[in-house]
Amino acid sequence: MLKAETVCRECNKTNEVFEGILKNVTAYDKDGIEIYLLCYTCPLCGTLNVVQIDNAITNRTLAECKRILRYGMRENGTAKNSMKKKYNKLCKKLSAQRQLLNKSYSGAELFDSAGETFIKSLTLS
Repeated sequence: MLKAETVCRECNKTNEVFEGILKNVTAYDKDGIEIYLLCYTCPLCGTLNVVQIDNAITNRTLAECKRILRYGMRENGTAKNSMKKKYNKLCKKLSAQRQLLNKSYSGAELFDSAGETFIKSLTLS
């Protein structure tokens, strides 16, 4: 199981996050654009901490990365050189897209599907 450590933005407690703790949440910006957040709730203070932000564009890039991993492998588990290059290029593109999202939504107010304020000021952990 993949694990990582992140610091709560409210209480500064170091939390170990893994698949069982992380949850996917769909939120909307002021223009109604769907934003997908990967977040966890701090066990100490109860603050919702956003770890990753995605949108439709980054989800398509991620799906393409996964497709290359699935179909680009040989039977013995090694990847073809052309697929490695394509995968690495897509991973860099995905990283750049996510960094751009982080900048553009930093401090933004996000809403749930009912139009209620979900996050007053987005801050990524």
